Amino acid sequence: MEAATKQKRGWLYALIYAALLLAVLLIANVDGFNHLLSRALFYLRPVIIGLSIAYLSNPFFRLYELKLLYGIKPTSLRRFIALLLTYLTLILILAVLLLLIVPQLITSIVEFVENADLLIDNSVKDINLWINRINGLITEEGETASAIPLLNAEKIKQSVKTFLASVKLDSKSLM
Repeated sequence: MEAATKQKRGWLYALIYAALLLAVLLIANVDGFNHLLSRALFYLRPVIIGLSIAYLSNPFFRLYELKLLYGIKPTSLRRFIALLLTYLTLILILAVLLLLIVPQLITSIVEFVENADLLIDNSVKDINLWINRINGLITEEGETASAIPLLNAEKIKQSVKTFLASVKLDSKSLM
């Protein structure tokens, strides 16, 4: 009895040491492990998305198959109709979500573009206040040069206008 306990304890210690060695190797080579993990997730992404969609659509499928279409005798026909109704339900849900989200998104983008000058002015003013505070902490007494230059709101507005013109982002093109 005592020999079996020692053997189990020995295996447990070996397992603990192996786990600790594996943890040390992973920590020592974290970049390689992250690269390997990100590569594996990249290739498994379609499978993960498919499994997620199947998991989320299963309640609809079961509802149609077991509750609404229980009277249809050929099981294959019942399952086909339930699957078809499930796909239609998912497409309908996606369409409703898009109809609710897209108009609000367009309105928000148009408002952002129309109020870009005011938003930039306010943001630059707030950032420049922080820069002045930081410069006050960095520069010693008697120095006049600032360590961090202040932002120029007009240059930022011009850059934003150039960007918006390059992507043709105005209310007419969004509508």
